[in-house]
Amino acid sequence: MLINNLKKEQLIQRTNMLKYKRYFFINLIFMIYFLIKQASPAQFEMSVTGTDNYLHNLDIKDTQSFIVYENKFQFTTNTIIYGFGKCVGTIEMTNGQQDQNIICQFKDNKKNIGYMRSVPASEKNIKELQIGKIIGTSIAYWEWVSGTGPFSELIGLKIPCAYFAMEESNWMSKCKFEISDNSMKRINGVTTD
Repeated sequence: MLINNLKKEQLIQRTNMLKYKRYFFINLIFMIYFLIKQASPAQFEMSVTGTDNYLHNLDIKDTQSFIVYENKFQFTTNTIIYGFGKCVGTIEMTNGQQDQNIICQFKDNKKNIGYMRSVPASEKNIKELQIGKIIGTSIAYWEWVSGTGPFSELIGLKIPCAYFAMEESNWMSKCKFEISDNSMKRINGVTTD
């Protein structure tokens, strides 16, 4: 009887040990899942349409021109952010290569402001297809440099945007990039008074 009780006690201990191991591994799996979920990126998409205004166009040589540029636009995103904005800056064309120094101001529906600047061609590979001296289509990179409210979550990100020029100075652009899932949640949850 003592042997049976001992075996029974050992069996109970093994069963309890297996239960604890099972609970440990289940908890470990859930913790890993939630850590991965927290770190997983979310897609931020932005569509922008507007009109260009070339204020001054100086042809310095046959192979070089200098343009003072501005535009006005409206934008939507796959978040709560939407609104209007404007860009100002300069564009220099030398031997068919474009270099630009442009800053854009975004104002959302809650009066938050974000600033994005063009990334110099020397920092990122900018691919362009142009017709003569007119900018046609391009994939350019932009960097969020400042912002309030939900725009503050984007500061420091360098993002690719596809640009397409259309008739009568109209254009459209599409930007798509990854941000953390937590940043996306904060963007959609940001409120201002």
